[in-house]
Amino acid sequence: MDIPTGDLRRFLQQRLNDSELTNFCFDYFPQVQQEFGNGMARGQKIQLLLEYCRRHGQLPHLLRNLERERPQEVQAQLAHLLSSTPATQPQPSTLIQHNPCQIFVSYARADAAFAERLSKDLREAGWSVWIAPDSIWPGEKFDGAIDRGLLECGIFLLLLTPVAVASKWVRDETNAALRRHR
Repeated sequence: MDIPTGDLRRFLQQRLNDSELTNFCFDYFPQVQQEFGNGMARGQKIQLLLEYCRRHGQLPHLLRNLERERPQEVQAQLAHLLSSTPATQPQPSTLIQHNPCQIFVSYARADAAFAERLSKDLREAGWSVWIAPDSIWPGEKFDGAIDRGLLECGIFLLLLTPVAVASKWVRDETNAALRRHR
């Protein structure tokens, strides 16, 4: 189903202040939140979020995440959109299976194009790959998804670039991977 972004835009404008929008994106769409610049207007942030979700087929997940955070408000204002979007997501406790041959790809956002090409090449060569954001379940928080990915994978591949060295996310993923595989 094609979800009208106008309804979502109005909801975001009416129901989330700037701080709430930033926190929501940090929790559910960190790749969008990283694009928020200092002094960026809330309307620009909303547009960035909607464009990202539309391009990546994430509008249903945006709607479900909003419902998770603001159930009564979403039911009141966007109920007409909920009936045609998936209501559930996989349950982490039942679906985590360790695969010693699966590769977790850790990279800095600036290196995303290279990381995606490498992941595609690895898959074509027969490897199983875990890479954000593609491997994140709908509605799953980013940090929880990273933990799940690290538990599932037996191989940790770090794309070590100058940008990655400076990235807090890459450092956290690397430290978590080292703790898990001691």
